[in-house]
Amino acid sequence: MEPRKPSEYQKELKPRELTSEDKKHLQRLEAGQAEDSPAEEQKLQDSPYKALHYDIDPTSGLVYKNCDLISKQRRIMLDVVQEGKSELICGGSILSSLLPVCVYEPRTLLDRLAELYAYVPALLQPIIDIQDPLEKMKSVMTWVIASMHLGISQYMPFTPTLGETLQGKLKDVEVCAEQISQSPLISAFMLMGKDICINATHRMQAYAYPNSVEAVLYGKKVVQVFGVCPATYYITNPLIEVKGMAFGKRIFKYSGQIIIEDTVNELYGVIVINPVKKGLFANLFGDKKHRADYIRGFITKERRVLEEPERVIYKESGHLSVCEGHWIDSLFFDGKVVWSVDAIQPEELKRPKNKMLSDSTLRLDVQALKRGDEKEAQRIRGLFNSVQREDRKLRRRGVMLKK
Repeated sequence: MEPRKPSEYQKELKPRELTSEDKKHLQRLEAGQAEDSPAEEQKLQDSPYKALHYDIDPTSGLVYKNCDLISKQRRIMLDVVQEGKSELICGGSILSSLLPVCVYEPRTLLDRLAELYAYVPALLQPIIDIQDPLEKMKSVMTWVIASMHLGISQYMPFTPTLGETLQGKLKDVEVCAEQISQSPLISAFMLMGKDICINATHRMQAYAYPNSVEAVLYGKKVVQVFGVCPATYYITNPLIEVKGMAFGKRIFKYSGQIIIEDTVNELYGVIVINPVKKGLFANLFGDKKHRADYIRGFITKERRVLEEPERVIYKESGHLSVCEGHWIDSLFFDGKVVWSVDAIQPEELKRPKNKMLSDSTLRLDVQALKRGDEKEAQRIRGLFNSVQREDRKLRRRGVMLKK
């Protein structure tokens, strides 16, 4: 049976019309108003996210509390509006915007995306020894959910140049990546371990609004497992939303759903983020309030449920297995804990000593920012962008001549 493309289940993210709330926030920015953050860092809870300046908020998700960075970002938003460039925060692509380097981190998008695979050695590699397809699917779903909290820095990564590369190892797993397109922005990844291979093409889209950013990673993520019980998994990605860009709390959250298909064994995994309980019982007695990072999922052999998984997410029977938990810190399958953020540590990517000249760590603007020289980093980044614009013009001209 020909597998359905993951993109058919992935929700399309397009620039939307401004809501009434967006328009109010835009009016305040046009009037020169934006909430500043306290001068001193707010007290952070003791949690694995403390080093990243996040607090866990049951009603919101992850709340960011690096007041210095938030203040810088809000001043930039004010400058953008005051300079008459409001269209950039009215559904404009944030990835193509040339912002001051003070809001960037000293690494590129390739490095940020590589971080999403940090649990491969601990949670995904062991499935090569599992012979039951159902247990394999549980392990893949666990890996997907556990990886959701990785790479969530509020700093922006540098946009990779065309042909930029990344190489490294996560324990015994080889990691290779290359920026294969600039417009649209597409990064290709391959991970190779014993009896396992991951191929992924990440196409990032992100749109800015007066008080939020909405983003999604499109493209295929295919996990192939070889050996005694082979399987091939196609995986989609959820939507990402950051609120409080100009006013209120800075909140990071996911929404939507994740679909995982095992096309060899005809098993389907569904994960719904913060699902709403529907039906007569929920209407009469009210829905139980969950944390904002609550997830619920199931494994089934019925392909038709993938069209509207939220309709059957709370179904008491008919599923082969059910999971629930919180993407921030824990996951349970059939009442048994399978992942805890405190128990399993992500692996750090080890980069080779002898790098290719196209390696992302050798970029001059990244190296300047690492040294703390923001002025030099901004200058070099401007030169890079000029060169890339000229390259795009030449490529378009070449395509037109071929036609």
